[in-house]
Amino acid sequence: MPDTRKDLEQTRLHRLYRPVPFFSVDFVLTWAPLWLMAIGIRKGWFERGMGLLVIAGISATLSALYFVHKARHPGFVRDFWIRAVDPTRIGAGWWFVVLFLQFALKIASVVLAAAFGIGALDQLQPTQAFLSSPITFLLFLLVFGPIPEELGWRGYGLDALRTRMNLLEASLLLSVIWGIWHLPLVFVEGSYQHGLLEYPPSLIAFFVAFFPTSILMSWIYYRTGRSTLSAILFHFAGNAAGEMFHIALPTRVISTALGFLVAAVVLWKEWDMFTQREFWLDIEGTEAVPAA
Repeated sequence: MPDTRKDLEQTRLHRLYRPVPFFSVDFVLTWAPLWLMAIGIRKGWFERGMGLLVIAGISATLSALYFVHKARHPGFVRDFWIRAVDPTRIGAGWWFVVLFLQFALKIASVVLAAAFGIGALDQLQPTQAFLSSPITFLLFLLVFGPIPEELGWRGYGLDALRTRMNLLEASLLLSVIWGIWHLPLVFVEGSYQHGLLEYPPSLIAFFVAFFPTSILMSWIYYRTGRSTLSAILFHFAGNAAGEMFHIALPTRVISTALGFLVAAVVLWKEWDMFTQREFWLDIEGTEAVPAA
């Protein structure tokens, strides 16, 4: 006999979470300014177009805020915000994973690159941009990317997909969406993604890396009580690990390969969590409640 409570809760989640409209609005707010920026810089309409880049950068948050508040559910709104700021959801061991796993992967990739003769250990020397103003450097990396992206991607998007499919499917689909979302930046002169064209394997690795990264972030997110803060900080740590040091493009390819290895281990250990179909929330509280 069907569990009426679960059925009602699942119906309510489908009403609260609107994945297709959410991602559609997000893409319009992202792609319109980024493609305009790419074309405008090439044609000389403007030199940098930072205003357009800012609009694109905050698109995921703007879309999430619209759909969260549009639901007109006080508990849903409270849940969204508390997950973004509450550090108590992240246990001591998870703090280590969130803040240092990405650095460990980058260090390991440099060591492997040196061992295979395709790089040197001096890649781990801090960049001048970091040394000259470390606080400003790190704050920029936190504000430009991790906060506005993860308030949308993990704060709303992942759960929205999760109400329609299992966690593995949701993570893989989100990685595809996340990668395509960044595509216009390849054509924006001066962007990090445009610079990867100098070594095409690194550009391929950049987009492929969304798959293991999405798996790892889903794992951390649900094991820390759906903590959006953990996703923000993990994203930040990844950006910091990549930008604080002189990591060569071939080494970044190795880092992506190591990311796949770690993600594969996580999937092996957490297969039941990733393949479980049922999912609902105690909206009045703050816990994600998957079916046993």
